[in-house]
Amino acid sequence: MNDKLITKYVKKLNENTFSATTEIDLNKPTDEDILRIAISSELSAINLYNRLAKETKNKKLSKILLDVAKEEKLHVGEFESLLNDIDSEQKDASSEGDTEVKNFNYK
Repeated sequence: MNDKLITKYVKKLNENTFSATTEIDLNKPTDEDILRIAISSELSAINLYNRLAKETKNKKLSKILLDVAKEEKLHVGEFESLLNDIDSEQKDASSEGDTEVKNFNYK
């Protein structure tokens, strides 16, 4: 992946990450807004690091990128936990989503 493609990819990730913030007053974001922006940013970082790890031929760099992506997943979990603590509707939706996945008939 050349520099122009990387720049284009990162720009696109940032556009996708922050496009959902258009209705958020960034001068007065709620804690829920902050956590959702943080989660979105972490997910974008995971995608970026995984993509870059696949593109490099340097095995050490690839392993480090994958390790950092794994750390970002932990951050997503931390932010989701906090969001569930302060947004009961989100907590209920997460619980319902877990139940739906567990009860889904894959046959």
